Amino acid sequence: MAIDEGIGTHRHGPNGHYRSWDGRRVTRSSRASERTPPLARFERAVQRLAAASANAALEVLVEEAVQLSHAEQAEVWLRRGEQELQCVVSGPDRSTGDTFAPLSVVPHAAEALARHTAVYVHAASSDGHGPDHAGNHRAAWLVPLVAGDQGLGVLRVCGAASDPELGSLLFALAAHAATILQAQRDAQVLAVRYGSLVNVAAHDLRNVITSLKGYAYLVERYLAEQADERPGRWAALVSRQVNAMAELLAGLVEVGRVASGRRVLEPERLDLRALVQQAVVTSQVPDLRLELPTVPANGEWDAARLTHAIAWALRSALRTTDPPATLRLEPSTAGPILLLCPGSTVEEPPAATTWCETADLPLYVARALVEAHGGQMTCWQTAHGTLAWRIELPWSVPAAPLL
Repeated sequence: MAIDEGIGTHRHGPNGHYRSWDGRRVTRSSRASERTPPLARFERAVQRLAAASANAALEVLVEEAVQLSHAEQAEVWLRRGEQELQCVVSGPDRSTGDTFAPLSVVPHAAEALARHTAVYVHAASSDGHGPDHAGNHRAAWLVPLVAGDQGLGVLRVCGAASDPELGSLLFALAAHAATILQAQRDAQVLAVRYGSLVNVAAHDLRNVITSLKGYAYLVERYLAEQADERPGRWAALVSRQVNAMAELLAGLVEVGRVASGRRVLEPERLDLRALVQQAVVTSQVPDLRLELPTVPANGEWDAARLTHAIAWALRSALRTTDPPATLRLEPSTAGPILLLCPGSTVEEPPAATTWCETADLPLYVARALVEAHGGQMTCWQTAHGTLAWRIELPWSVPAAPLL
């Protein structure tokens, strides 16, 4: 690892100050970590990053960088275009102010990104005014966040030693976090493309359905005047099936809009018990046994979309099932759980990722809307050959990722 030990003092004039930020705060852990060998701390940091979600990876990186280097402060600055950075995470102390800064204002950030290597910046000599709000006069590591050949931003670690081994460890941690971040960005790009494809396909199919629906109505009216009632019944059946297809396409359009980002979720504070009851009414499933908790299950969700998801899932799973079926709502620490199983008892799924191959389109639409809420849906076939499902939700819609 090439470490730039030859970088001298770096002063900033009035047009080159280091702007402060309003990032997410990360608190310092116990000082007992100072007694832990560096490699052991590094291994722990890698394990934490491996288990972290894309939303939490940068926060874990900042916290572990402080612990690993016994630094005073660490920050993650992500690129916003070619010549601008944004501070999205800082710790353990937090300052307020503008989160954005030109790339040239963050000392040696451009150098670290261009060289794809950690750069150590020595502390500037005192000028009688002390460091600015971002501490530019302090010694710091500038570590690029590199994923493949992409420089996503920099990790700035203030007040750390200039040990080359430390620079190598920080670079490895930053690369790990950058890989997680880039994977999330790639997944978002694919989601947008998928949503756009669904939107176009559903729009074109809906035009066909509208035409069929109109002609089916005309045929039904014409046959109603005939003596033979059978063609009229057949025409009415065609109309019902066309209406059912139009409803499915409406669900696909909604999924496509959410997946592509054209329509964001609109969470509101509500009691999930009331939402479940509304979904049962909407689904028009007869003789469904509801088991609801006696205390409110309050959280923040998109009421309209979650109601549609539960209603579609109920209709799909119970369309060929003899009543009664049981739908149970169970609050948990992580979030509420909905369990549906035909019969008087609720069966647990064989695995958390189970999905039945016989699931139809409404169940896939329901799962997509549940996942848009940050939840998870499983579906499996019971011993009696009927479908059951389980929905796990967080208590609130997750915040947008730090991308």
